[in-house]
Amino acid sequence: MISNSSSQALFRIKNKTRLFLLGGLLAFAAGCSTSQVGTGKLESPALQLQAGVDPRTLSFAPLEFQLPKSERVQLKNGMIVYLLQDQELPIVNVTAYLNAGSIYDPADKVGLAALTGATLRSGGTLKSSPDELDRELEFMASSIESDINADHANVSLSTLTRNLERTLALFAQVLAEPAFEPGRVALARQHAIEGIRRQNDDPKAIASRELNRVIYAGHPLGGIPTIATVNAISRDDMISFQRRYFYPANTVLAVSG
Repeated sequence: MISNSSSQALFRIKNKTRLFLLGGLLAFAAGCSTSQVGTGKLESPALQLQAGVDPRTLSFAPLEFQLPKSERVQLKNGMIVYLLQDQELPIVNVTAYLNAGSIYDPADKVGLAALTGATLRSGGTLKSSPDELDRELEFMASSIESDINADHANVSLSTLTRNLERTLALFAQVLAEPAFEPGRVALARQHAIEGIRRQNDDPKAIASRELNRVIYAGHPLGGIPTIATVNAISRDDMISFQRRYFYPANTVLAVSG
């Protein structure tokens, strides 16, 4: 014998089933209506007229695009600045590009540039520890990132306009006064070594690496980090790399906002 509560539960299930089936029928009907449009029966005369047109004979008005004009300024310290005003949103983006990269890695310390780029921001500054820097940027909803590729380094910031002054000050510290905190350096080294250990997990990565090894044999672009070369990199090496390449006359600054 089915209890009253069980009967109510079955009733609710049946109602939900009916609603589900009704929804499915409506969706199916809508799909049928849409598919009829593709048969050509409901198409406009203009669309029907174009149906047999050779696409190679079609002509269109020229696409008008005006490249935004940026202002170029060279500072007394040699830094070149490109400024593009965009007041659509209260956000400012700044990126510093520097002539530095893994092509300058010593043969016995391949990976130096990448490791320096990984810890330039994460390692804090001489005025702010890594945790202090993280907290302050998070509080302002600002970001500062650093990276060094084969032929250039870039350090970028993104911030709300009202927080630009303070974020820019932290940005300058990251560029000129990185601390390379030992704990963060060790963490970046472990991450790099783990990446080397797993480099054969992806066949595409293997092919790309070996192709570069053949094409750039004997060239700095052909340098491939190994566990030995990464372990040979010291914190002092990173400090020296930063001091050698991170200076105003070696920097191009792009500012928008």
